[in-house]
Amino acid sequence: MTNHCHRFKVRTYCATYNHESYILDALNGFVMQQTTFPVVYTIVDDASTDKTLEVLREFVDACFDLHETNLAYEKDTEYGHVTFARHKTNKNCYFAIIYLNENHYSQKKSKASYLTEWMDTKYVAFCEGDDYWTDPMKLQKQVDFLENNAEYVACFCRCSIFYESENRMTDKDQFDGIIQKGQKGLDLAGSVGVLPQLLTMVYRKEVLGRSEWYYKLNLRSQYDQTMIFAIGELGKIWVLNDNMGVYRRHKGGVATSLSKKQAAEKMYLTWHDVFEVHPNEETKAMYSNSLKQYMYFLIKNGRNRSELKTLNKEYKCLKEPWKQRVGFWGRLVKGLVIRSVKLTD
Repeated sequence: MTNHCHRFKVRTYCATYNHESYILDALNGFVMQQTTFPVVYTIVDDASTDKTLEVLREFVDACFDLHETNLAYEKDTEYGHVTFARHKTNKNCYFAIIYLNENHYSQKKSKASYLTEWMDTKYVAFCEGDDYWTDPMKLQKQVDFLENNAEYVACFCRCSIFYESENRMTDKDQFDGIIQKGQKGLDLAGSVGVLPQLLTMVYRKEVLGRSEWYYKLNLRSQYDQTMIFAIGELGKIWVLNDNMGVYRRHKGGVATSLSKKQAAEKMYLTWHDVFEVHPNEETKAMYSNSLKQYMYFLIKNGRNRSELKTLNKEYKCLKEPWKQRVGFWGRLVKGLVIRSVKLTD
């Protein structure tokens, strides 16, 4: 059987919204990548209301060949404006930028159909507009690993975390203390209960397509945690012990903008949805533990008693999978439980 020839070996997805102060770092992290293969960066601006569009357009005008014959183009569509071009000097770097006319996140609308032209790749990477890569060999290192290790479906790396409110950078990511100094990497299967940052991942595109349940989820539950869970069920995951990016925590970020109640509720609803379409002992354990944490939050803060009663009935319908021995992915959510809570009617 002949190998399929992909126009681009890697597609990197970058979602951005009101990132005028951050997006330039992400863009520079893309164009500095040194690869032996072509990479397309699909950058989707979700109708920013600040100067993000200006920053994007100025960067593309300065660094990309917008007049390359039979390659570069711009077009208007019903959903927004599209620009596609290749970097002037880094000939393996292509940008496909979509400037949406209206905000899709607030409407819970998918953007996937707009990216069809660039979907045919062997690997997929991510970096949101407020995060960035710091190693010019990041993609090359991760793709080389996956090319040489067919049993692995994804490859992560280490990253730093920048706390904007404190103006503080730390190298202590989820793997700090787990991967030892001098250690080349870590096989996640059965090892540690952590969830890597999305900007550190490269995975085989065909793997997620083999998941029988991921695309049955409603849009609210199709995000990084469930995607990594789905990928991890279908093969081994490796973490390179190289720090190659920065995850930025700031008040405008999606995760940090949620209240504690909203975050707990989102986790509960997510694993409820996963268990509905993919019931097994591990998803049952995740569902139970996230529900348990959400109820703990409601109890601690004296919230709606009728809601608590309804949730308690839901909780009692499940057996006690948190007392059973579960695998690595089951342990991901165990870290969510602050303490054991005995619930009564």
